[in-house]
Amino acid sequence: MWTASLALFVVTLGFGVVVPLMPAIAQGAGDGASQFSALFVAYSAARIACQVPGGVWVDRAGALSVLRIALALYALSLGGLLVPGGLVWFTAVRTVEGAATGLAFPATLALAAAAGPPEAIGRRIGLVTGVGTSGFLVGPVMGGALAGSGPELPLSVALAAAVAMLVCLLVVTAPAGAERAARTVRGEIAALARMSARPDFIGLVLPLGFNKLVFSGMQALLPLWGAEVLGLGVRGVTGLFALSGVVFAVVQPLAGALADRLDPRAVIVACAIPMMIAIGFLGEAPGGASFAALFGGYILLSSVIFAATLKHAGRAYGEGGGAYGGVFGVVQTLTDFMTLVGPVLCLVLYQTRPGQLFPVVAAIGVPFQIGFVLLTRRRRPA
Repeated sequence: MWTASLALFVVTLGFGVVVPLMPAIAQGAGDGASQFSALFVAYSAARIACQVPGGVWVDRAGALSVLRIALALYALSLGGLLVPGGLVWFTAVRTVEGAATGLAFPATLALAAAAGPPEAIGRRIGLVTGVGTSGFLVGPVMGGALAGSGPELPLSVALAAAVAMLVCLLVVTAPAGAERAARTVRGEIAALARMSARPDFIGLVLPLGFNKLVFSGMQALLPLWGAEVLGLGVRGVTGLFALSGVVFAVVQPLAGALADRLDPRAVIVACAIPMMIAIGFLGEAPGGASFAALFGGYILLSSVIFAATLKHAGRAYGEGGGAYGGVFGVVQTLTDFMTLVGPVLCLVLYQTRPGQLFPVVAAIGVPFQIGFVLLTRRRRPA
């Protein structure tokens, strides 16, 4: 489990390091916003496209084998960013980075799910996601601190971490029960398609989809709202991003353990209402401190929902055939589409209805939560 946690941390660390360096990398690729956008779109599209095939591959070849390949590809992508090139080259490199991330997430979650007794899946998933995704917080700080003379030094540090992690993965062995053959490829894909069409599964992904919609929208919105409405400088806005990373990383293991002790469905329902209230009142915060308090509360509750949803998915849909990779790949893919909607929605509302932005976003969550309650009411998770 710690191997999975550290591997995911290295992947998210590399992504976090690259983010503040993207303007410099895009400038090397050419001029204009289109080049900058292409580097982000290539990453997101490749990540989304690879998660379901990656999950199937995890169930066929074993999570550890796929994770080794994901780390090799990730190291290759970081090395590629060190090579001078144009737009086509850097876009291709970012595509490799996105594909590697799309393979790494279902592989690490599958390792966590299969690494111990079924009744503790939530705690293991929470620990892996809490430790693993903290790289999203550490990476930008490290990238910004080391980028004084150019992007080469922070990229080299991230590359060294990826290579070191790959070496560790090559010498470790899979935990007992973590490497189990699933169905044939055709049977696996058919089973995942049937699962994705089930009303209870559709209901399961709705709260997580709303969470990703809001969080991705906040990432685009916070620099504008913080500077123009709250009067925060760069440090203040950076502090809000750091707050979200710290809260998520700390809450994940605790939320996973809570989902092991209680019905995950009940946990999700209990957190949904106060979370939407916190979102709805963000626009009423008169200053940075009050906004941070509400924002931290929203992150805390959404983090609990995240862990409970993954535990629910693993227990209800993955345990029967050991096909955790495919299940997590489908869950991540379906909900990641909301990350394409969130930034556009929040920025449009900011430009057209700034006074009603947060209440509207909170109201959008109501049908997501109602759909979850109605569609999952007949299937209680183990």
